[in-house]
Amino acid sequence: MNCKVSVIIPVYNCIKYLENAVKSVISQTEFEIIELILVDDGSTDGSEKLCDRYAEMYDNISVIHQKNSGVSVARNNGIKAAKGEYIAFLDSDDEYKPSFILEMLKSADADLVCCDYFISSVDERNVGLYFKAGKYSKDEFDLDFYKCTVHSCFYSCWNKLYKKDIIKKNHVSFPAGVKYAEDMVFVFEYLKYCESFEFINEALYRYNVNPDNATYVVKNGFDVQRFIYEYQTRYFENAFFKDDILNEITENFVYFTTNSVNSEITYGSIPAGYKYVKRVLASDFYDLYLKADYSEFKCFYDKVFFTLLKKRMALAVVLWRKLFDLRSKLLHD
Repeated sequence: MNCKVSVIIPVYNCIKYLENAVKSVISQTEFEIIELILVDDGSTDGSEKLCDRYAEMYDNISVIHQKNSGVSVARNNGIKAAKGEYIAFLDSDDEYKPSFILEMLKSADADLVCCDYFISSVDERNVGLYFKAGKYSKDEFDLDFYKCTVHSCFYSCWNKLYKKDIIKKNHVSFPAGVKYAEDMVFVFEYLKYCESFEFINEALYRYNVNPDNATYVVKNGFDVQRFIYEYQTRYFENAFFKDDILNEITENFVYFTTNSVNSEITYGSIPAGYKYVKRVLASDFYDLYLKADYSEFKCFYDKVFFTLLKKRMALAVVLWRKLFDLRSKLLHD
């Protein structure tokens, strides 16, 4: 088999979604040059058996079984086994568009290729909101370029095509033991060694919102955003545009942490929401809220919400959000 691209799918108890993910790879217009590596991370729901069945049916599908070690270890083991010149990732509950590999390979002279993607729950595109389509050379990796990279829609690992030689030569890997944003770390570390980047302004990847994952993010929203903020701050600490990029990173942190506060209150009880808000306000990151500029907020809800946060009125924040949710429900009923 002439293996050009190795597609790696980490698999863990995803029997409800796995078949669609695998079929989206099999349906690729260039499937004959693809090696699909299914890395079973100790599944117990039948996913492990489904992986074996696919490996028996197709010569270019293989399975790695490992004890439950997390998604980072699973992807790293997939990279070690990869025979392709290029590497791509697919989450077990997502799907490729049939032309994903073909279109990505058209731009494979770039060290990193990135495409836009759809989010199933809202049916909207993401990365194109920041990047302009086309190829970027190393000398174009400027402040505007990196401002695009620090947004969450960029640093997922799965809407990209990587050169295996760059990964192997520079020992780029997913950080084992990291609970959050492990793919962001991989993408940023890989980007250090890129001489070129190309963005394809077409949604070739479908990100399916998995309720189980969504719940995890809501419950751990502050921890996720704190990890991202700390990592990105360290990453750019020696950049000549450090102050400007730090402002962008801080704005993102405040925005997404606020979203996590709202989500925790909306989907949880008042005591749980109060506890969560108190934890955020007691952290050393509270100072970032004090520095944030709220002057552009036009929504009355947002203005009151941030005023209450800045004054550390945790219970008032929770009750204000609950009141807003109740009002929204009444208006839509």
